[in-house]
Amino acid sequence: MDSESSYSYHWEKELAFSGSMSLPAQIESWMHEAISLLGSSLQHQLQQAATHRVLTVSGWNSSSAIRQAIGRYLVGLRICAIDAALSIRAEIADTDRGRLELRQNVYAIIGEHPNSLSADLIRTSRNPWIAEGLWHLCLVVARHTVPLHPPGPVVAVNLPHPKPSDHGIDVAVLYRIGDAFGFSIIESKAYPNNVGNAVQNSIVFFREVDNGTHALRIRQVISVMRAQLEQRDQDRISQTLWQERRTYFCNPHYDAQHAPNWTNPRPALAALVPGADGVFLMPHSIQSFDVFFENISAEMRAAVVSI
Repeated sequence: MDSESSYSYHWEKELAFSGSMSLPAQIESWMHEAISLLGSSLQHQLQQAATHRVLTVSGWNSSSAIRQAIGRYLVGLRICAIDAALSIRAEIADTDRGRLELRQNVYAIIGEHPNSLSADLIRTSRNPWIAEGLWHLCLVVARHTVPLHPPGPVVAVNLPHPKPSDHGIDVAVLYRIGDAFGFSIIESKAYPNNVGNAVQNSIVFFREVDNGTHALRIRQVISVMRAQLEQRDQDRISQTLWQERRTYFCNPHYDAQHAPNWTNPRPALAALVPGADGVFLMPHSIQSFDVFFENISAEMRAAVVSI
């Protein structure tokens, strides 16, 4: 039996017994399984360019088992089943009302049926939220797979926005660097064919961070992540950490047929405060962009229906 077939068989066995699992236990199981599977499946390549670094992470669409695991993980994110310090605990009642709440939270993002959302909502709401959720998963995996976050081992990750229309930081990370800590900001964009705009819009946001425009939001994010760490680590993280040591990740999700040369010089990236070694392009190239996002949505619907 090959690895994919074995994994599918595992999930089939799990579903056969899912009726005996409580709702929180089922979701927690899904989260752990997704982190484990993606940790062993994702590939990464780091390249140095003149004005930035390029970190390519692939493997998000390599099997049905992976798509299913992603969908289930994203369901868990809809009820905050993982905290900033990466402890998995699904705080939801094991009742019909709890199941209804879960479905409502999921359908609010992806729609109850494939045709529930308008094309505009798919473009401006569903796809961006899924993109953020994917990279939340990526950075959770990076806790034990350091090459997925080259600045250092991840110790905390903030949750994605409840709504894609919410302003602020998409994904933020606290990481270790020796005996100290650093702060990473990830800007995720889901544009199938306008990759240049995705990068430019991220640069605009990073310039605003450099200028202090988002200082209050950043302090709030750091405060939430810091509070969930062990006391000895809390004592080494100040509210001004982001001013002292930070890294930027521009994370465009796009259709593979529109792939640019990511190592071409981009002086606007080097001009940002972290400099060329502290600014990453972290692209996600997707074969059949629209199909991929609909497949992930279908896996999320299947997950909530199964429980």
